[in-house]
Amino acid sequence: MRTLSSRPGRRRLAVLAAIVGLSFACQAEESSTTTPVADASTGEGGAGGAGATDQDRDGYSVDDGDCDDTTARVHPEQREICGDGVDQNCDGDDPPCDDDRDGFSEADGDCDDTEWSINPEALETCDDGVDQDCDGADLACDAVDNDGDQWSVAEGDCDDAKPFVYPGAPERCGDGNDDDCDGEDPLCPDADRDADGIDDTVDVCPDIADALQSDLDGDGVGDFCDNCLEARNPDQADADDNGRGDACDGNVDTDMDGFTGLMGDCDDADPTSYPGAEESCDGAVDNDCNGFPNDGCPSDVRSALIAIPGGETLLGSTDAVPADCAGDPAMRDENCDELPQRTIVLSPFEIEATEVTHRQYAYCVSLGRCSPPYRNESLPTSLHHEDPAYADHPVVFVSQGQAATYCAFAGRRLPTEAEWERAARGSTPLEPHRYPWGDAEPDCARSNLARCRPGTERVGTRPGDVTPQGVKDLGGNIKEMTSGYYSATWYGTLRDGQMDPQPPDMRGDRDVISVRGGAYETQAAFSTITYRGFGALMGARDRRPEVGFRCVR
Repeated sequence: MRTLSSRPGRRRLAVLAAIVGLSFACQAEESSTTTPVADASTGEGGAGGAGATDQDRDGYSVDDGDCDDTTARVHPEQREICGDGVDQNCDGDDPPCDDDRDGFSEADGDCDDTEWSINPEALETCDDGVDQDCDGADLACDAVDNDGDQWSVAEGDCDDAKPFVYPGAPERCGDGNDDDCDGEDPLCPDADRDADGIDDTVDVCPDIADALQSDLDGDGVGDFCDNCLEARNPDQADADDNGRGDACDGNVDTDMDGFTGLMGDCDDADPTSYPGAEESCDGAVDNDCNGFPNDGCPSDVRSALIAIPGGETLLGSTDAVPADCAGDPAMRDENCDELPQRTIVLSPFEIEATEVTHRQYAYCVSLGRCSPPYRNESLPTSLHHEDPAYADHPVVFVSQGQAATYCAFAGRRLPTEAEWERAARGSTPLEPHRYPWGDAEPDCARSNLARCRPGTERVGTRPGDVTPQGVKDLGGNIKEMTSGYYSATWYGTLRDGQMDPQPPDMRGDRDVISVRGGAYETQAAFSTITYRGFGALMGARDRRPEVGFRCVR
């Protein structure tokens, strides 16, 4: 007799057998049609080598920087766990732990890494039994100078709450204090006219009470009775009896050379130095008081000056369309700042024939009057200032302030934009032309532009880059700084016939200065005599490898 459950059970077994058979058939078919994959344990069987295999399946192979491809907890993006002996992020280091998060680990010298207030830069609290700054000892309170007189109790200060009490301090007799810490307070002698407790024989100001004995210039005369506080004047000489000592009275001819300080005597202690004196050519003394030592001497390293006559001159160009510039506040046309072209009037001036060189600038540095150019070991061109092979190349990597300082040292100044452009216009200041030599397009035979050379060259090298008056290198070699600040709309504020226009002396909205002329890496279109450096403007403190300067007088 059949039971009710016997037939369904057989059907289920039959269905299961069919499914298993179909699965084996599919696997056999797949294995016969697919490409073998690499064995994760051996790296064999795939297209790549062992180094391209990600054995621990963390997304990084050895070639990707996985320094331990046997564990997924180590790969280049893993978070590092300090001090566990494992380099989780594969950067080559297992950093020590900073348990108290004070910025110092035990390896950094933290002597207690459980307390954040203890580390090598912590402020030490004296006599508390704790070495807060990890220097190996607790600071003794008697080693601290509490009153700021440069003496502590350990050094002999007998009252570290009074700044006028310390070993060697002026003793004020009979005041109840042992001011000099010698163990006694002496009785006052009869010779103490100002009754300040200090014997007149040692009192720096015996007629005016001054318990502190202040003498800032150290000339032995106390400040309360010194007739020249800013300069040593021990004999208190006052030739004109005006109450101001000769050492600091500009209206006294101390050295008897016929000139006082107010008359321009630059050293009233040296009778060979006064306005108009003949230079001694000794290398350091400015005998004629014009600001530059040895001018006119064989050792005068300054550039020769070229005279530029005064009169009318053009300023700016007509290279841009005024209507386009008016509708373009951003001034995407780089010539818009050359509008409108003006006819102005300049006073006569002189301009240096060449740009200031490394040799000339180094002389100013050697006398302590100029600061050195920017220097960076990883930037070879910044080291040219120290290389004799570049001594006669234009100095670069100086700021506008450094340039102005050199010019003042040389008895000169930076040119205005108008003066620079006037010098570049040569002998025809009212005729428009593009370059210092005329309208002929520049080439490498004429000017150091457009990478004719990889860098600077000796000043005055290219005979074609010169004006009829003899001013050289206005077209190329390096760009040149001018005085004042840049304003794209400055020409619009000028009027025709204006005399000696000065550039803005305050920072504008762009806080930059103008640079003129071309440089070794500049294309000809950006090297014209009217181009104001729109694409190369720089901050007044910037220092660049292609920007230098020359001076005028």
